Amino acid sequence: LMRSKPTRSAKWHQKTEPPAIVRGHVVFVDESGDLGLSPGASETITVCGVSTTDCRRLERIPRRIRRRLISRKMRERSELKFYNSTQRVREHALHSLASISDARVIAFTARKSQYEDNIRRDPDGFYLSLCGALAECLPMVSGPAGRMRIVFDARRGNRSRGDKFDDVILKRTLEGCRRAGHPEPDVRVSRMDS
Repeated sequence: LMRSKPTRSAKWHQKTEPPAIVRGHVVFVDESGDLGLSPGASETITVCGVSTTDCRRLERIPRRIRRRLISRKMRERSELKFYNSTQRVREHALHSLASISDARVIAFTARKSQYEDNIRRDPDGFYLSLCGALAECLPMVSGPAGRMRIVFDARRGNRSRGDKFDDVILKRTLEGCRRAGHPEPDVRVSRMDS
């Protein structure tokens, strides 16, 4: 005898199975501060990632700010900087980000005076260790995903870091997935102008 509706036990079984992972996450990563140690350099360096499955809504935020909230002179700048934006622009950016239901933010900040020897010896290695720590925590913050694209700013220093950088980011992201108990996603590392 065939039934057209699932039995009660079949419904219970469907509810306890893990959800199918069909979506992918896009993570935009940027830094604030610099790796310099001279008197005019920043005291800290921060590496921050914003993860979402709805990257179109995230990409609209700076476009809307440029169109609606800043002067023509400021629109000509290649990159908007949070630290020198008006309070109104900052609030709009944060409220817009908060309105994206699955957006997650993760950041690591290092006070450079505590890592001065490491930075002097190998500034790129220090930057890579910060980005690697961020990559390892992404799966815990973002949740499971079938695909994950991690997009770094395409400024000159990031372009020259090359395959070793990408390999470390990939490895650390997959380590984070194992730690979080998530299946390994298809991870891609890329660069894009901010």
